[in-house]
Amino acid sequence: MNQRGWKHFGVKTLPENTYYKAERDTTVEHADRSKKARILAVMFTVLAVTLTLIYHPFFSIQTISITGVSSIPVETIREAVEQTLVGNQWHVIPKNNIFFVNHTHINQAIEHYIIPKSTTITPEWGKILSVQIVEYPVVLYWKQGNERYSINERGVITEQIPKTYTIRTDAVVIEDAGRTITIGSPIITNQQIQWLLNTSKLLRDQLQFVPKSVIVSNTHPDIVEIYFDHLKLILTFDDTPQAQISRFKVLVDSKPTLMTDTVRHSIDLRFGEKVYYH
Repeated sequence: MNQRGWKHFGVKTLPENTYYKAERDTTVEHADRSKKARILAVMFTVLAVTLTLIYHPFFSIQTISITGVSSIPVETIREAVEQTLVGNQWHVIPKNNIFFVNHTHINQAIEHYIIPKSTTITPEWGKILSVQIVEYPVVLYWKQGNERYSINERGVITEQIPKTYTIRTDAVVIEDAGRTITIGSPIITNQQIQWLLNTSKLLRDQLQFVPKSVIVSNTHPDIVEIYFDHLKLILTFDDTPQAQISRFKVLVDSKPTLMTDTVRHSIDLRFGEKVYYH
């Protein structure tokens, strides 16, 4: 019987596509639920992986490898780096997590003791943090009271030298009690460094003299005093090392007993061809 016949008996009929529409709505609703379930599964998986990477002991640094440090004890640098790995960052993530190592904090901790030329920080598998340091070559030393500091080729104070460290006998050691010493700050120019190194080399090569100490005055920065056992040389940065040491050599040749004399002498080489000796 057609729809018109059913209507004749008072029966309400539905459109022919109503059943198909209901079936499609059920399919869409089921697909939506499946999609949400997949999204939640992915979110829980990501959360589980993230928590594992953050908190699993396998990803916690247990060993710190320090290489390239020779001017101060390696343990000093290792302990400084270890302190940067204690506690949490952002109140949540352990600082010793291999994926969240704070390179800036580690560099700052190292630079508290030395100023390196470069630092390479590499977290490695096996709970290892590798810190490779390249130091500036130490060209001379600065002594203030009982404290000693190394100076690099740029004239920057790079670190404080431990009292147990023995400075080589031919090194240039500057003494000055009147300046403020700050690790990482320049204290002498590169030109002055080269002047001091050249002067020291000329004294060793031409006269076999090794200075005991060198004083660069803070009040008279152009004046340099070089001390031997009982002899003081007064020189100036304003004249070349060659010219001043040549004048000194002439005096030594004319007075062979000058270096063996027990009387303390002072020799001023700052005034051209005139050498003041007393």
